[in-house]
Amino acid sequence: MVRHYALLLTGAQQNLAVALAAQFSSADEGKKPIRFLSLQAKGTATALMYYGGWPQLVSSTVYGGRIEIPAATVPAAPTMFEFTDTVTSLDQWSVLGTNASTEVLMICVID
Repeated sequence: MVRHYALLLTGAQQNLAVALAAQFSSADEGKKPIRFLSLQAKGTATALMYYGGWPQLVSSTVYGGRIEIPAATVPAAPTMFEFTDTVTSLDQWSVLGTNASTEVLMICVID
């Protein structure tokens, strides 16, 4: 099943499953194994976003990867992960970004 979410960033490190819980159709949705994950900054973003594993610390100096600032409201290409032999779920991922109404992470998963 393909699912997508929009996450407003808070300025603190956020576990994806915890932060998206209100958007889930069931309490266990964040623990479901996923085969594909896409992370993309919304076109309105004005700051870098960082992602990594949970519960490891994610900061602007220690991270698994970063998502660039979109140019002129056009979102940068998404960061995509395809999992064939590895099992992961949203509760194993976290993100860090500036606390502002423009800082939204777009998330797409296939389970």
